[in-house]
Amino acid sequence: MALFVGPSGCGKTTILKLIGGYLKPTDQSTFINNPFRTGMILQNDMLVPWLSGTRNIELFLKRPIASFRSHPLFGMIEPILNQPVYTLSFGQRRMIELVRAFCSDRELLLLDEPFNYLDENRRERFANHIINNTKIRIICTSHYFGEFTNTHWEQFRFEGDPPHTHLIS
Repeated sequence: MALFVGPSGCGKTTILKLIGGYLKPTDQSTFINNPFRTGMILQNDMLVPWLSGTRNIELFLKRPIASFRSHPLFGMIEPILNQPVYTLSFGQRRMIELVRAFCSDRELLLLDEPFNYLDENRRERFANHIINNTKIRIICTSHYFGEFTNTHWEQFRFEGDPPHTHLIS
C-alpha cells in the first residue's frame, strides 16, 4: 500500500495514470511494469448519470447486485441504489464508486483523492475499511497525511516549489 501526498497540481494523478498504464512515460528510460488487473477511481466520478446506482454497479461488475450485498460497505449505499445517479450528491456518487471498486475483481486499485465529498463519518468508515479490511493492493493520493496517519502504508510527499521535483519517502 502506498500513499502520495501533495498540493494540487504536483503530479499525484499523473503518477497514478502512469502506474495504471493510462499514460505512457515520455522519457524512454522510464519503465513501469504493472502486472495486476487494475482499477482506478479518478477525482471526478465515472458513473453513467441517467442510470441508477444499481445499474452503474452491475454494468461495471458484469454481475447482479445481489452477488455483493454481503460486502461490509454495502449498507452505506443501499438506500440510494435505485435513484438515478444525476439526482445524487457528489458524496453519494463517490460512495457508489468506492463500493463498486471494492467489489470488483481488481488486484490493484488506484484511488485519486478517494474521500473527496464524503462527510467525516463516512470518510472514517471507508478509510477504516480500506486500511484494515481489504486484501486489494492500493495506491492512493491525498492532499492530507491525516487521512492515513494510523497506517503502515509507505508514504511519499511532494515538496519544494512547483514543478515539485522532490518526492520524499
